[in-house]
Amino acid sequence: MTNLQNYNDHATWITLIDLKTNIMSDVNDDTDSSDNSLFSKLKDKMRTQKKHGFAMNFKQVAMIPKVFSPRPVAMDDSNNNDTNPINETDDQDDDETEHSFRAPSDVKISYTHQVILVSDYSNMKIYFFKYLEKTYVGSIGVDYPMYMCIEEKYNGLHDALIFDSCSTLGTIFKFDLQQILRTRDTSTFSKTSFIWKNNDSKDPRGIALMRENGTNVLLVTEFTSNTVFLIHAQTGTTIQKFTNLPIESPYAIDVVDRTVMIGEYNYGSSIFIYTLDKSMHDNRMVYSLNLVKKFRKAGDDGCNESCQGLVFDPMTQYVVCTDTDCRIQVFTLDGHCVKSMDTRIDENNDNPDGLFIDEKTGELYLCSYYAACIRIYN
Repeated sequence: MTNLQNYNDHATWITLIDLKTNIMSDVNDDTDSSDNSLFSKLKDKMRTQKKHGFAMNFKQVAMIPKVFSPRPVAMDDSNNNDTNPINETDDQDDDETEHSFRAPSDVKISYTHQVILVSDYSNMKIYFFKYLEKTYVGSIGVDYPMYMCIEEKYNGLHDALIFDSCSTLGTIFKFDLQQILRTRDTSTFSKTSFIWKNNDSKDPRGIALMRENGTNVLLVTEFTSNTVFLIHAQTGTTIQKFTNLPIESPYAIDVVDRTVMIGEYNYGSSIFIYTLDKSMHDNRMVYSLNLVKKFRKAGDDGCNESCQGLVFDPMTQYVVCTDTDCRIQVFTLDGHCVKSMDTRIDENNDNPDGLFIDEKTGELYLCSYYAACIRIYN
């Protein structure tokens, strides 16, 4: 008894609190918003890990095939019911486009909601896959989606999905990603449930997000003119248009800090590197794009086709891009081509399109437009 008493005197007691009880609450409920926010920050801190750059081995380590599971799988509720709200349903659309790619244009990852997003222009769908398992969990129907952007924690809790579309409703849309995942079944998802829409760009292509002092802005290229739009990410209003740029058919775009990289869609394509600067004029903020560097997007073979996808790897300081000659190219910021790979398999055309570097693993996700699949390289 004495030994047990001594043990109790020196014991450490751990109290477990179920924080998930508040996660399913209405995000508009002020009584729970503080707890949800704290739990979200704790989860982000626990998930934080060392970032990885693309190793350029170009070894295919995984693939989301053209035809994937015809039946969506249930998401693992153990992660977080609030940020991973996908569950198996019985009323999925059974048409062929529900479980097969036709022409995937872009791929992105939401780490908050643990999903991979793939836009398919020809199928008029955005597909969702579990991040780790790469298994299909559902889709939504939208009008001709092309390129996408993820705004992380736009409201403190959820990510937002921003994409361009050839739609009569508008050309650029912003949706709450969690709401999409909860209503991903095409019979319940509403195309008009957007946070905002923007109709100013008539033919948008690449979309990139820049974070600045708590205010997020979007840069959107317009394919049919030498124009780049600067859009307020919260309201969707156009802040400014950059016209008469020395870029023929601006297409792919990426932003790191205040550095903007833009690729042309034309033969003899170049990569343009700008800085986005701002100053006050007549009591209003005025932005300017100032050219820092321009280089031809040509490898050792001298072939220089149109740039379709572009991403900057901040870990390696390399620019990775795709082109219409079925290649992935890797450049230094000085324009030196350090690596080039033909993406064709069995001599068939491929036309690689959008791409994304997973900062958690360093893996490169590639949309193979004609092969209709997502290839993943290390």
